[in-house]
Amino acid sequence: MQDIKTIKECIDAFLDKGPLGGKLQKSALKESWAEVAGESVKKRTEDLWFRDGKLMVRIGSGPVKHFLLTNRVKLKEKIQEMNPGIEIKEVVIL
Repeated sequence: MQDIKTIKECIDAFLDKGPLGGKLQKSALKESWAEVAGESVKKRTEDLWFRDGKLMVRIGSGPVKHFLLTNRVKLKEKIQEMNPGIEIKEVVIL
């Protein structure tokens, strides 16, 4: 058994191994998306999910989709900064 010394370590271990970890990460990604992309992009975001290291974003507006495609590297970096526990390999705009 692993020796856990602080409450923070205990909570981190629970989240890493427990069933809530993925749900909390997903929630954190959605909040980060709203903050990084802005309110107008958030309104036009139809769906957002994380799979296999890729943040998948479905957008319902052509001009917004084009804007995000041209800025997806910056978006990835900002979201990664806000969520250091999640490794985002790529942002895919659909």
